[in-house]
Amino acid sequence: MTKYVGLSPLGVFLRKLRIDRGETLKNMADKLGCSSSYLSAVEVGKKKVLDSFCNKFLQVYSLTTVESELYDQAIKDSATVINVDFRGVSHENRQLFMTFIEKLKNGEISEDMKKEIELVLKESNRKHYLIGD
Repeated sequence: MTKYVGLSPLGVFLRKLRIDRGETLKNMADKLGCSSSYLSAVEVGKKKVLDSFCNKFLQVYSLTTVESELYDQAIKDSATVINVDFRGVSHENRQLFMTFIEKLKNGEISEDMKKEIELVLKESNRKHYLIGD
């Protein structure tokens, strides 16, 4: 099975569908009435998928039952994926971020600890504005 690196779950679905049907990005974009750049941004998760896009997609493409189920799941999974731009962020800070997210996701951070972190961040933000940094 082909691995689609850097794509959102919906992007994987759309790209596979395009390839399976012999379409280019531009062909699909034209059929859907959107730009190639928008469709590409949707595939990589940089643009939010609009309801109008989903409605048009379902009007234009006749999906099999299996494709329809995969499409629905891809939409749900894409809604839970957030892309983070780490350009200019140190390796140590990336690791800190990833560790925090993993522990948060696994329920390893208590409500009290979340409140403490929130207070620290708010205080840091307040000091930032007071200092004028």
